[in-house]
Amino acid sequence: LGPDGRVVSNDGRRSPESAQRLRRDLVVAAYRTIRPDVVVVERFPFDRKPFDGEILLLLEEAHSGPTRPLVVSSVPDPAVWPGRTEADEERAALLARLYFDAVLVHADARFAPEEATAFGRLPVPVEFTGFVTARTRTRRRAEAASRGPLLVSAGAGRGGAEHLLETAVEAHARTWPELHRPTRIVGGPFYPAAAWHRLSSAAQGLEGL
Repeated sequence: LGPDGRVVSNDGRRSPESAQRLRRDLVVAAYRTIRPDVVVVERFPFDRKPFDGEILLLLEEAHSGPTRPLVVSSVPDPAVWPGRTEADEERAALLARLYFDAVLVHADARFAPEEATAFGRLPVPVEFTGFVTARTRTRRRAEAASRGPLLVSAGAGRGGAEHLLETAVEAHARTWPELHRPTRIVGGPFYPAAAWHRLSSAAQGLEGL
């Protein structure tokens, strides 16, 4: 997606429309080859409107075969449904009823009570899965885990990734003398080249990074 929310193509040989047609063909071909038992779609129908065409085509394919897979919506963060309107909630409810067996929200409902209420109005089961945390049985294991390497990822490299990764470089520089904790930073395929150059310059010579 471009800054204005429209679909763009990073392949100079294809227009956005032809790129999306190709993606739709690839997705359906992969589904027909694999015939999965479970289909997991991220953030839809709460987000991803520019990709409705290819996602809906996959969901129709999943419902049209002789054996239907379990279809689940995976929501990495309840905040993916920002600025929702009554029409947005009605649309999500309709698509959830038509295509999905369940919605998994990867958060704790107590941290997002307003979103939990909105998701709770959906006509399919909604499960707040909680957060993934490290559980250590002994103090030694806990101390060892605290000294392990740190991975900082910016996903695809958009949406404020520059601030996150620049902060990670600064934090590493401040904490390395005391913690000696190795850090690896991953910018992502769409991280701006100019920002990556600045980041690399800032990281130059920093031990453990």
